[in-house]
Amino acid sequence: MIELLDYFWIFFALFLVGMAKSEGKGMGRDISTIKSSAEKDDESFLYEWIVKIRDEGLQRVLADKKESWERWKGELGFEIPYEATEEFRRVISKHTSLSATEAVDKEKWALMRYFGADAEDPKLKHFKLVKWFIQYVQNRTREVLQIYLIGEQGAGKTDFALLIAEVWLLVHPKGRIVTNIKSAAKSNERFVYTPNQDALDQWLQDHNHPFLFVFDEANKHASGIGGEEVIEQLYPLLTLIRKHEGNIIIIGHTSKDIHGWVRELCDFIIKEGKKTARVYEDNEDGEGKHLKRALRAIPKTTFEYDSLNDEGEWSWSSERETKCFGTNKEGERCSTVCRSDYGDEHEYLCSSHQDQDEPHEDVKPIELYGTPFEEYIEDDEWEPVDEVEYEIFDLEDEEEEEDDNEDTEPPALLPAPEIEPELYERIISGGEDESDIEARESSEETTNPTRREFISGFRDRGKEVMDAVDEKLVERADESKADDEPPLDDVPEEYWDKLRERTGGITKHDVEDLAHLEQLLSDRQFNRLMNRIE
Repeated sequence: MIELLDYFWIFFALFLVGMAKSEGKGMGRDISTIKSSAEKDDESFLYEWIVKIRDEGLQRVLADKKESWERWKGELGFEIPYEATEEFRRVISKHTSLSATEAVDKEKWALMRYFGADAEDPKLKHFKLVKWFIQYVQNRTREVLQIYLIGEQGAGKTDFALLIAEVWLLVHPKGRIVTNIKSAAKSNERFVYTPNQDALDQWLQDHNHPFLFVFDEANKHASGIGGEEVIEQLYPLLTLIRKHEGNIIIIGHTSKDIHGWVRELCDFIIKEGKKTARVYEDNEDGEGKHLKRALRAIPKTTFEYDSLNDEGEWSWSSERETKCFGTNKEGERCSTVCRSDYGDEHEYLCSSHQDQDEPHEDVKPIELYGTPFEEYIEDDEWEPVDEVEYEIFDLEDEEEEEDDNEDTEPPALLPAPEIEPELYERIISGGEDESDIEARESSEETTNPTRREFISGFRDRGKEVMDAVDEKLVERADESKADDEPPLDDVPEEYWDKLRERTGGITKHDVEDLAHLEQLLSDRQFNRLMNRIE
């Protein structure tokens, strides 16, 4: 009997030791995970004070203050986040000390472990992100990379674009980054600075490198409202880049900064915060469609640049310039500069050689493409941009299921394109109804147009299609305005009083529409308002 009691106490003691170890180490790991989520990742969607402050009312006050600060700091001229203010630091310091004292007094071991735990270094997450981006720029089904990147001011759009460029250079060891970001070009020998369209045109004429054009502050230079400047300037720019098999990242502020037909050709990335972004396949009416991936813990680029003072200068050329295709008296290419305004018919022969019918033999095929002299391009004259453009990365993500049918090889290099089929199809469909498209596709099944016919048809319809696209954009804008949305006049006066109290002075005249008012009022206030109006 004594032996049985001895065994009982031995097993009971072991059980207690096991419980203690489980509560200690297991809880320690859980606490470290919570600390990592709350404090190390700025965009974890968890406020860092979730454990440090035990007062629920104070947590709500801090959350509301942070939200208001981030919303209005730009208009009020504040650059620092709310967490960097003296008020926030003072509150956190005081209540963290009180919470720690309470934990010691009441032996709340889990809380004490939280204050002493080490948060996980987020750099471990960066490797997966870089692997995904390598696959993104390497295994694309399209022949070129085209990205439209937007985000609020201070969200790190330029830094993110340069990070993509950094990964792109890994995959394209002979590539160049062409950009209007002067400070970035100064710090890296593989960057080319082009502050205007003339500089870009000249570089493309003189070089044959694979390239990625990073166009910063596009909202200033390529407005979605558009008009003739967008069609006459941005359209030739994008076509020129595609003609040279170039890639492009366009950086803007809102989903409609640039013209609709340009948005439709690009992958759409929304930079939601300094470390988060969402990648979509399409941008339909300014909204992301077909989410590819949500990105978190995005690291900073290693490229150096001046994020505060470099405004991404750019100027459009008022004229098109081309070196004369003609032959001079010595039998050499003339090369006199021929100039014409954008939108006007361009001359490719100077006044001295207007009577010549053929281009000089030294005129490059890429110069002849898209001109009245393109018939002199021989098919065997087209060459790839580089013999070796890609550096292959064999990347397998063990944690993700891979499609057995996925082509892991990079797309083969194509000759300089006869015409961009995707560009043609996407733009043409904007100016035709379904019956026109069906008729055209059925005719294409039986007849294959020649390259010259294909290009000619594309060029002849260009202006007509652009006008049709503009008309559709105007129609959509009118339709959106005609939605059954209650007018601001229906909002009771008491809610305008609440708005002034909540925001410190904003009045009815400062509010554009109900969507704007929804951002300014609390969720509860706005829901009550809508119920009352309806």
